[in-house]
This record gives sequence, structure tokens and C-alpha cells, in this order.
Amino acid sequence: MTATADPIEAPPQTLMPSPLDAAETWVLLWSHSQNCTHVEPLSRMFDTNRRAYTNNTPMDYVPLHIGTQDEVHAMSSSLRQTLIGREAERSPALTNFMRTVLHG
Repeated sequence: MTATADPIEAPPQTLMPSPLDAAETWVLLWSHSQNCTHVEPLSRMFDTNRRAYTNNTPMDYVPLHIGTQDEVHAMSSSLRQTLIGREAERSPALTNFMRTVLHG
């Protein structure tokens, strides 16, 4: 009989997720005031947030999703219809104009 490793006894590093690489990890941000999303590297978001804290300036962007660039863009695309609906509630005239521009 061969001894097998007990997963509970495994070294802690095998049970922990790998740390995020802020330069290679992307974030999806949402702005309530602008009703839009923004995608940028996580490292840039942290730089911007630190600067806002240092300068004591308000921030409008809220992080919604962290992942690879493709994952974050896919999530952003999935939110598009919600944002369009919200914009229609905010500004019916702008929505009619955009329908004309997009659909001829």
C-alpha cells in the first residue's frame, strides 16, 4: 500500500491563491455620475486612488470586477444594456438622438 498525502496536511502555500500582479490584472470601474464604465490596469486604479486620497479629492469610480483584460471587457459589455436603460431614464431626448444616430 502506497501512502498518499492528506490534502488537509498540505503546505499552506498550495491552498492559497496566487497573489495578484497589479500590472497584469485589470479592473472594471463604474461611474454613477457619468453612467459609464471604464477599464484600466489595477495598478493605475491604485495610483489614481492614492493621488485622490493625498489630494483629498472625491472619487466617482467604483470597482465592479477584477480579472484579465478580456474578462473585464466581457463584463463591461454585459452591463451595456443596463447603462443604456439608465441613460434613457435620465435623458429621454438624448436617448432619442442616440437611436437616430445608431439606427439611422
